[in-house]
Amino acid sequence: MPRSDAVAAALVRSHTAEPALVRSWTHRTTAATPRAATALIALLVLAACGSDGPGSKNNNTTASDDFVSVIANDGENDDSDNDANNTPGIGDLPSDMGEGLNGDMNGGMNGGMNGGMNGGMGEGTPVAGEILAPLPSPPLTPPPDADDEPVLETDPASTLRSVVTLRDPHGRIVDTENTGVTDEQFESGPLPAVVTAPEGYDTSANVAPYFVDLHDVDVFAGQRVEIILRPVDPDGDYAGMFPERLPAGAGYEDNFDGTRTLSWLPLQPDVGITEFTIVAVDSTEPLYRVSRTVRIRVNLPDDLSTIPNRPPGINSVRPVSVRVGDPVVLPLKGTDPNGTIPDLAVLNPPAGSTFVPHRTEPGMRLLRFVPEEAGVIMLEVEARDADDPSLVARTSVMLDVRDPDDYI
Repeated sequence: MPRSDAVAAALVRSHTAEPALVRSWTHRTTAATPRAATALIALLVLAACGSDGPGSKNNNTTASDDFVSVIANDGENDDSDNDANNTPGIGDLPSDMGEGLNGDMNGGMNGGMNGGMNGGMGEGTPVAGEILAPLPSPPLTPPPDADDEPVLETDPASTLRSVVTLRDPHGRIVDTENTGVTDEQFESGPLPAVVTAPEGYDTSANVAPYFVDLHDVDVFAGQRVEIILRPVDPDGDYAGMFPERLPAGAGYEDNFDGTRTLSWLPLQPDVGITEFTIVAVDSTEPLYRVSRTVRIRVNLPDDLSTIPNRPPGINSVRPVSVRVGDPVVLPLKGTDPNGTIPDLAVLNPPAGSTFVPHRTEPGMRLLRFVPEEAGVIMLEVEARDADDPSLVARTSVMLDVRDPDDYI
């Protein structure tokens, strides 16, 4: 039998591979490098035979014995093959090398199988027929009672990791520069004036302008605030001025005498401390300026009826051009200076339309519909105050519906 077939037969007997596949592989390997292939195949068989095959149990022998005997006898049974390839088998090797290789393969394979079986079972694993020791008495732990029963969780659960809370501006622009002044800072007094001048300018020769009687203000919500802004330039004519930041909704009125009046009616959403900045400009050097920051603390009164209820409003919507057959989603939002959410309605809704609240934006609703014919649609939108239904705001929204051919 050729060496490759003998090796394949040994591998098949050890159930490590399919016969045809093993025979093809071993034949190519022994033909290419016969001497190295014999040792390589032996190592592969050692790794593959980590557990007993059927032959080892029925024939009271191991797969390593079968394989070694085939290798050892290969040189005797296949003289023509050895002569053709000039490759001796184990039987052709010197006695000390052949015995060493046989011993290594037998020891390695038997040790691998015995170690794999013993290691797989593990120390202390009960064997069939073994009598186990009785359980400790009394038990090491007490038996479970009613306190060990699962308890139904009724508290709200959430997967949120962090939450950021923002005040609804109700149509106003949020002042991102407001750092949140505390009452302690307000009580400490007004902020000092900030003087700016061009680089290298001699401020000792020209006194900086300033504001007369400009102080912080403490009022209640619903109480109108009027602050006279009077800039003075000691070294020249009338000083100029301009605001850098004004409270939302405040008026800035010219008195035509070199002064201006800041007029503001704070309401419920304005409770807290609001800042605005006014700048005085020198009459001779426009870049020579003095900035003053004024703080207004708005308190909530005990009697909320003293706060005037202002009518609601509706955010403006520009005319929209849409196409026949296309879905239209029109956001409409009602606003209220007092911080409530007005009731919003479309008085002449299109056929088949829906008007639903926005998922995240308070006071906003979405009008959805599909226009079926070309033409101009004028939507009449109404916002009604939540506290006083007699306070109503109305507006019109124009939609220009066009045929698909009008679009390129």
